[in-house]
Amino acid sequence: MAKAMAVKIEVDGLKPLLKRLKKLPDKIRLRPVRAAANYAMTPILKDARRRVPLGEGLRPTGQERPHLRDTLIKKVKTYRSSGTIVAIVGHDYRKTPHAHLVHFGTRPHTIAGNPRLAIGGVVIGGAIRHPGARAQPYLTDALRANESKVQKRFREKLARDIEKQIKRLRAKK
Repeated sequence: MAKAMAVKIEVDGLKPLLKRLKKLPDKIRLRPVRAAANYAMTPILKDARRRVPLGEGLRPTGQERPHLRDTLIKKVKTYRSSGTIVAIVGHDYRKTPHAHLVHFGTRPHTIAGNPRLAIGGVVIGGAIRHPGARAQPYLTDALRANESKVQKRFREKLARDIEKQIKRLRAKK
C-alpha cells in the first residue's frame, strides 16, 4: 500500500487579507485562494523535479516506466462542503505506482516467485531476496527548502487576486 504524507504550511500575516476576502461574494470567494495555492506550490514542484533521483525503472512486464520526474504533478482540490482548499504536489500513481518506494525506501524483503513476474525480461520462478533500498526523500527536501518561498508567494498572490476581484466588482456597479 502506498504511503502518503500530508504537511500543513502555516502562512503568517493573513488576517488583513481574510478581512478583504470576506468582502467578496460567496460565489467567487474561493477563486483567489485557489489561484494563490496553485501559484505558491510551483517552487516545490520545480525543486522536486530537480531533486528526483535519476534511475531507470521497469514494470514487471519488462517495459520501461515513465521517469518519476515526468509524473510529478501539482493540483488544487476544493472541498466545497467545508470550504477547504488543499494544494498537492506528488505523483500520478497510475503512471508510477512505485514512487513512494523510492521516496520512503524499502526494508529488505522476500519477493515470492511467480511465473508471470519478469524483471528486466528475466522470469522470476523462485523466491528472491530483495536487499531493500534507502529512502530518497526528494519531495520532503523540496518542501523544506522552499517553505518560506511558498508562504511569501501565497500571501502576495492572494493579496493581488483579492484586489483584482474587488476592482472587477466595483467596475460592474
